[in-house]
This record gives sequence, C-alpha cells and structure tokens, in this order.
Amino acid sequence: MKMEESTRKKMVKIFGRFMQAEVPMTEQQRVMKVAGEEITFHEVNFTDVNHPVLVDLRKTAKQCGLDLRIWFPGMVGTMELNTNRLNVHIDKGTDGKWRISERMNFDASPSIIRTMDEIIARGLDKELTVRKPFQFKRAPAP
Repeated sequence: MKMEESTRKKMVKIFGRFMQAEVPMTEQQRVMKVAGEEITFHEVNFTDVNHPVLVDLRKTAKQCGLDLRIWFPGMVGTMELNTNRLNVHIDKGTDGKWRISERMNFDASPSIIRTMDEIIARGLDKELTVRKPFQFKRAPAP
C-alpha cells in the first residue's frame, strides 16, 4: 500500500540511517526431497542476530512503539494486519553484500489506520464493545 508522503518523510528521518547499512547474512544451498524429487534451494539467514545494526534497528523501532519485521529472500510471514508493524527488507547488492533496503513500509497505510480508528470510535452496535484489535463480546446463549 502506498504510504502518505508526510509519514514517509518521518520514517525516513528516523530510520534513514539504517538504509544501505550492511548486515552479514549466511547463504546455504539446501536439498530437499519432495514427492521423491530432489529440489535444490538457497536458504538465507542472519549470520549474527545480535549484529550491532540489527540491535540498533530493533531498539529504535521499539522506542517508536513499532513492531519490527525484517524480510529477506525466502522469508515466509503471516498475512495478518498489524497497523504498528514496520517492515524492513534486506537485499543482496550486485557486489554480493547484504544491505538494508530503502523499501521500508507499514503493514497498513495511514488512511487504513484512520478508517479502522473511525470504525472503532463509532462502534458497530451500541451494545457491542469494540476495542483494538477487534475484540467482540460473546453472543448470548440461545
């Protein structure tokens, strides 16, 4: 989703120092048998999850009240919407080094967050308690 320009500027101001920072990654070739066939794939992981750049990135996100998700090739994630989550991508450059990409985004654009807040503020029904994240009262027993 496209982010509003003011939000992008704030994000770049806070997180811009991380863009293009090198993060050591380990690549390994793996072979897996699927239905009797061998499939070869490359697995990418952090060389050091406590690398100073990653520690500082996590700390900064936490100070901003953001949940952080770091994406790199082969990562699998869930599709739930977390309006406070910052997605940071790590890509491999043409020089073979892994760096934090300029592709940083939130799970939801500010307009979706405002729409959700408006729905919550209005309430869906006078007798229905609505809280973030959408928690509903149980229906009475029949």
